[in-house]
Amino acid sequence: MPRTPETPRPTVFISYSHDSADHAARVRGLAASLERDGCDCRLDVYKNTGEDWPLWMSRQLRGADFVLCIATPIYERRFDDRELPEIGQGVGWEAGLIRRLLYAKKLHNDHILPVIFEADLTKNIPLELQDYSHFTVADPAGYETLLRKLLDRPLHQRPAAGDAPPLPSLETEPLFPRPSVSPPPSPATALLRVSGIEQLKTYGDGFAGRRDELAELDAAWDGGHSRVFVLHAQGGAGKTRMLVEWLNRLRDDGWRGTGAVFVHSFYSQGSDERRNASSEVFFEQALRWFGVDAAETITDPDQKARKLTEAIIEQRGLLILDGLEPLQHPPAFNQGRLKDPALARLLFNLANAAGKATALCVITSRQPIVELQPLCRATASPTDERGAEWLRSAEWLGSAGWLGSSEASPQNNALPNPAPKKHRGRAVVQRELAHLDTPAGVALLRQLEIRGPDEELAKAVEQFGGHAYALMLLGSYLRDATPDREIRRRHEIALLAEDEEHGHHAAHMFRAYEKHLGEDSPEVALLRLLGFFDRAADGALLAVLTGPQNTRKNIASTKGTKSFFRVFSWIKKQVRVDALHAITAPLSKLSSDQWQHCLNRLKALRLITFESGTDPIDAHPLLREWFADELESHFCGAWRDGHRRLYEHLTTTTEHWPDTLEALQPLYQAVAHGCKAGLHQQACDDVYVDRILRGMESNGFYSTRKLGAFGADLGAVACFFDAPWDKPSPNLSATAQSWLLNEAATRLQALGRLEEALAPIEVGLEMAIQQESWRETAVRASNLSELELTLGKVAAAVSDGERSVEFAVRSGDWAQKIGKRTTHADALHQAGDRAAARRLFIEAEKQQAENQPQYPRLYALQG
Repeated sequence: MPRTPETPRPTVFISYSHDSADHAARVRGLAASLERDGCDCRLDVYKNTGEDWPLWMSRQLRGADFVLCIATPIYERRFDDRELPEIGQGVGWEAGLIRRLLYAKKLHNDHILPVIFEADLTKNIPLELQDYSHFTVADPAGYETLLRKLLDRPLHQRPAAGDAPPLPSLETEPLFPRPSVSPPPSPATALLRVSGIEQLKTYGDGFAGRRDELAELDAAWDGGHSRVFVLHAQGGAGKTRMLVEWLNRLRDDGWRGTGAVFVHSFYSQGSDERRNASSEVFFEQALRWFGVDAAETITDPDQKARKLTEAIIEQRGLLILDGLEPLQHPPAFNQGRLKDPALARLLFNLANAAGKATALCVITSRQPIVELQPLCRATASPTDERGAEWLRSAEWLGSAGWLGSSEASPQNNALPNPAPKKHRGRAVVQRELAHLDTPAGVALLRQLEIRGPDEELAKAVEQFGGHAYALMLLGSYLRDATPDREIRRRHEIALLAEDEEHGHHAAHMFRAYEKHLGEDSPEVALLRLLGFFDRAADGALLAVLTGPQNTRKNIASTKGTKSFFRVFSWIKKQVRVDALHAITAPLSKLSSDQWQHCLNRLKALRLITFESGTDPIDAHPLLREWFADELESHFCGAWRDGHRRLYEHLTTTTEHWPDTLEALQPLYQAVAHGCKAGLHQQACDDVYVDRILRGMESNGFYSTRKLGAFGADLGAVACFFDAPWDKPSPNLSATAQSWLLNEAATRLQALGRLEEALAPIEVGLEMAIQQESWRETAVRASNLSELELTLGKVAAAVSDGERSVEFAVRSGDWAQKIGKRTTHADALHQAGDRAAARRLFIEAEKQQAENQPQYPRLYALQG
């Protein structure tokens, strides 16, 4: 659109070399002409700020609408870094920034313009700019051509469009009749729907190697038999980056027959039990997006999994689950099995759908999915070792209530059918993503513009163990912290010499960045603030942390505006006096432009990512976890105060009783922040009980009874424990501790995590004994006996059943005396002592007749 008198003047930065006094005067004359004719020129001789030259040049280049590169033989030599040391450093610095701008735009360039004063100087235009339009300003006509470009005033205006005349068309009759059955749509014409790809966060554009893994993903999709592809590796190995690369190639290839793509990232839920890790939000969103009727009313895990499986297969879907480890146990516990029954059922359903229409689920995680391991060879049968292992997995799932008994039997032929030879016919592929090999690591460092001989680059890759994220951090560090980006300068990073184990290099690089950026710099302050979050940091929530205490309530008016720029203008006007000031002080005096510069620098260093001013700020989980540990260890007061602020903000800006699981998420987050602030009792009473459960009366327990949110509730309950599931926080009253132990046990059982449910019941039982609450003690001993019986611990069930009778007698409650005798009798019957079991049932029925003559027989649960 051509510029008008109301359009702001274009900002023009002129990059040139001081060849001679005459040449410099000529450049100043060009700038004066442009200023006179409507441009805002930025020239080094106009600099009147106290900032250093590199910072000034960086700011001018990034803020300019146009950059004019005045090409001369000397300029070309300095641009290409062929000048003597200490000479022409300004052009060299600008050249590096210009290359980065071109690289970021993928060489699409319409604002960096080569300019020459004489026609025969075209040969001196730097190589990177030679294929773009250049301007020769040897005379007024040439100057006018350049000015028209800068002002967007083309010499020839496009004429106004008129109305089309009536032009009759001749109709052609079809030669052949319409076929009775339409052929399937081709990949180019098939209706494709894509959701959630923006959730896959990467940090920079560098990518190298991974040919074998990409080929295996292609084979899994194109082969048509594989249903689940698990890509597992330690944090920072490049799982998400490789997944994005594969999806980009799939997209560029017309999606190769994909009917629908749905992406969900679990990384925002963190990596431990206290991060509300559950699949419930995923299922709610996925069922709704795939068009399943009444998706929000489906609470049964088996029905969720079945409906979603059918929809994915019917629509030739590609399901991406990124960062699944929050929903898996640690490898040291329960063999790292899945915590979530609905998700386990979904994966088994997809794996056993081999032979049907093409569909694929791709998973990234820090560990493999052990339940699916027997299905990694589709030729398994009940008579071989793999088949037997699969049957044991199926039986385990069945005992936990995750699979129906018929589905866990060999007679049901639940094993996958023999498959095509391609990809060895595997219904499930589990691929460990190894660290980058040396050539790929060298290529990655070269992409980051790191200099030095290949031998030194190879040594660096080996020193870092080929860890992709750590190598990227190293490359970004050398680009920003050293003048020549030479790989040998890595030895100047003293922290790297402390520990030669490559597994710690990402942490060492975070410390190196703290030292390089400055402990008291705004950049480090912002990185520390990201440690308060286990997901992308919304702008309004960042403002809660950076804003003064007495203005926190004002932030409620920004609810719904995610822009951290909108809520930043008042930050510098107030003074904080709380402990958080130790963290946020470097940010308090920043203007909005300086704030944006801080963000842009961290993004250029590949430490954070965001797309625009309305986007939350995200960082790699390793970075968030590292700075969270640093805050909790070294800034305890700020850690508590920051989480208290977030707790107060989330509880005051969220409606009191949200109706949906998605709308409840801020309250689940508030519980986590409140507990980290030490407000365990308040978070339990005011948020979890009153607003999430909506009380504990007959119409209470809304989150589980109405929404089936057992997993989300369990994540909230975990926040009240110092160690799941046997150490409730001492900040809670004894009554609250006892109740929360029961909450944990019931939700663990609802999720099929029966072994884990033993610990909270046992601890709760001992607590009730100490409190001499005999009725509650009898109930807990009975619950423990029933759970032990379910798990096959018959002897323990008999013992605890007997204890429940003793506690019931102490309670004096006749109903407890009856019910606990039947619990003990059931355990004895399962143990084979039928005579003792019969005596207890007779005693229970006798007491029933004495206390309720109108109902002399045992009924309900005890009957």
